[in-house]
Amino acid sequence: MEKFLQEKWLETGIDNDFMFHCVMSKHPELCLELLQMIFPELGITNVTITETQKEYEESPNVHGVRLDVYSEDSDNRAYDIEMQAMNRGNLRKRSRYNQSMMDRQQLIKSMDYSELKDSFVIFICNFDLFGLNRYVYVFENRCKDEPNLKLEDGMTKVFINAKGTVGDITPELKKFLKMVSKHEATDDFTRKIQEIIDFFHMDDNTRDSYMTLEMKILEETKYARKIALEEGLEQGLERGRKQGLEQGLEQGKLLEIISCVKDGLFSEEVGAKRAGLSLEEFKKHLAN
Repeated sequence: MEKFLQEKWLETGIDNDFMFHCVMSKHPELCLELLQMIFPELGITNVTITETQKEYEESPNVHGVRLDVYSEDSDNRAYDIEMQAMNRGNLRKRSRYNQSMMDRQQLIKSMDYSELKDSFVIFICNFDLFGLNRYVYVFENRCKDEPNLKLEDGMTKVFINAKGTVGDITPELKKFLKMVSKHEATDDFTRKIQEIIDFFHMDDNTRDSYMTLEMKILEETKYARKIALEEGLEQGLERGRKQGLEQGLEQGKLLEIISCVKDGLFSEEVGAKRAGLSLEEFKKHLAN
C-alpha cells in the first residue's frame, strides 16, 4: 500500500485537492493571481491567507475531510477556494456548508452581523456540475418573483468548470483550467505552479502528510463499506425471512382454495379469482 501511495503522490497535479491546498496556502501570491483571474471586475490587489481548513486533523470521520484555502482582501471580502477532482453528488449542499462555516468563523470573533465580510465560496471542478458547458456558474440570492431584485446579503457561490467551452473568461484562467484538466503548464503562472508541485513531490514532510491523509481516508472507506455490508446482509436476511413467511402463507392459501375446488365447494373460475391467478394458471396447480 505504501508503494502504491508513493506512486500516486508523484502523479498528483494541481487538480488534487491536497496539492492545490499546499500550493495556494503556502504561496499567497499565486492565490492572489488566481483570484484576479476569476474576478477581474473586483480589482483585488492583495490577499492574506488567514486560515486553511484542515478538518481531517480534527475529525475521525472521512466526511469531515476539507482542504479549503481561506483568504481575505483589504476590501472586506473573504474567499474560500476548494479544488474538486470528482463529482460526489454533494457539491451543491457542500457550498451551503462552506458558506455557513465562513460566517461562523467571523462571528466567533464577536462581530456584529453588519460587519460580516462579503463571502465568495469557489469550487474549481474537473467536471461540469450543471451540464451546460459553461466555464463559470455564479449564484447569488435573488427574489423568486422579481429576479432582478438581489438580496445583497454578500453571499456568492462560484462553480468553475475546467472542461468548459462557453462564456467569457480571462485567457490566463483558461490556461490555468487547461492545467487542471490536462496537467499542462503553458504560461508563466502555470509553470510557477508546476515548479512548486515538483518541489512538493520531492519533499518528505509534504509526502508524509499526504500519505497519512490518504491512509486515513482508505481506512474510513473500508470501515464504511464493512458496516454497509453487515447492514446489507442483515437487511437481506430479514427480507428473506419475511418473504419466506409471506410465500408460505400464500402457498397455504392456494392449497386451501384448490382443496375447496376439488371438494366441489366452488368452481374453478371462482378458485382462480380467489387465488389471484388466471384460469389457465390455476388449472395447472389443480393438475399437480
